[in-house]
Amino acid sequence: MSDRPVDRRASRSSKPSRRAAVAAAVTSLFLLAGCSQSPEEMLDSAKGYLQKNDLNAASIQLKNALQENANLAEARFLLGKVNLDTRDLPGAVKEFERALQLGYPREEVVPQLARALVRSGQFDRVVDEFGDERFADAGAQATLLAALGDAQMGKAEPAQAAAQYEAALAANAEEFGARVGLGRARLFSGDVDAAETVIREALQAHPDKAEAHAALAEIHFARARPDQAVAALQDALRLDPANLGYHFTVVTQLLRANRLDEALAGLEAMKKVAPAHPSTTYLQAFFDFRNNRFVEARDSVQKALKAMPDFVPAHLLAGTVMVRLGDHLQARTHLNRVLERTPGQPLARRMLVVSHLSTGEAARAAELLQPLLDAGAQDPQLLGLAGQVFMANGELEKAEDFLARAASAAPEDAGARMRLGAVRMA
Repeated sequence: MSDRPVDRRASRSSKPSRRAAVAAAVTSLFLLAGCSQSPEEMLDSAKGYLQKNDLNAASIQLKNALQENANLAEARFLLGKVNLDTRDLPGAVKEFERALQLGYPREEVVPQLARALVRSGQFDRVVDEFGDERFADAGAQATLLAALGDAQMGKAEPAQAAAQYEAALAANAEEFGARVGLGRARLFSGDVDAAETVIREALQAHPDKAEAHAALAEIHFARARPDQAVAALQDALRLDPANLGYHFTVVTQLLRANRLDEALAGLEAMKKVAPAHPSTTYLQAFFDFRNNRFVEARDSVQKALKAMPDFVPAHLLAGTVMVRLGDHLQARTHLNRVLERTPGQPLARRMLVVSHLSTGEAARAAELLQPLLDAGAQDPQLLGLAGQVFMANGELEKAEDFLARAASAAPEDAGARMRLGAVRMA
């Protein structure tokens, strides 16, 4: 029976999530009030909560213990692990480093510290500080080698990463992170068959690991099987519902497949996990744009860009929204930012063509259009846009040619036929 206090009167009318929140709050109050315990007793209590996978209660007890005795090395280490599991990466690094300073065994701390640093993007530090570290314990050594492999992957060095993963598996054949990492290294190197074999082995051995399902999704993406990739990611989300990266990829892929109702449901689920995260705000802006709520889309995408100023898709969306709102100066700033980072991005170039055409700068629109035509794009929207640009520049023969091709490619488009009629009457 649970040792958590439960308000049975609310059990019929409250939603499960609300009951869980109330129970957690009550538990927190009891734990915060339990300062009559010694630091060692609070540490033992935290271990009990960890065995039950109650990370919130364990975190409270560990912090209580450290408030009484800041030099309790084991409490520092365990709090670091809790922080790592709850994705508080700065907190994890801080506690692991403090545990090392207090003399907690390196073979326990260093592999976990390396994992936290990798997830923080500190790849060079992991390789430089721990590349030569060796431990007698096979499990600790395998975990460290897997983290070193992850760091090498972060540095786009798949061959070196694969060597680390293979060494990790030689030390401990059950090291899950190394097996998944090896699959990803093979995929990065272009050997999709070998990658899929390794990933499926990992998934068969660990069907309860979200990361294995996510890695299988990467294989499906590489094989151009987006529906299967989304299904694999949804399996990953069932195991790790708080993983924002999985949510984001699922929603974006559903949008690409034009599965809009499912994508919207995915966004609502994402909001429950991280309502104010810039990735969530960006996707909300995209939905607003799709529904012609341009002012709302502008406001949301600007919020996202404040938090992620280098996020190219947000600049592309912002530029597109600004064109629709007639704010061409802002639009061009965002769209040119996209082309600086990804010169071949066709939508950014198209929207710049539209922007300059809208402000009567037909010659500049033609300059921007030409690389798109040189690339051989033949979709009706581009053909129609090209016809309008040539018409604005007085090149009526070219305009008629492109508009006729656009109307032929999209016979249901009444606007294309009207533009073709207009140029023929000119």
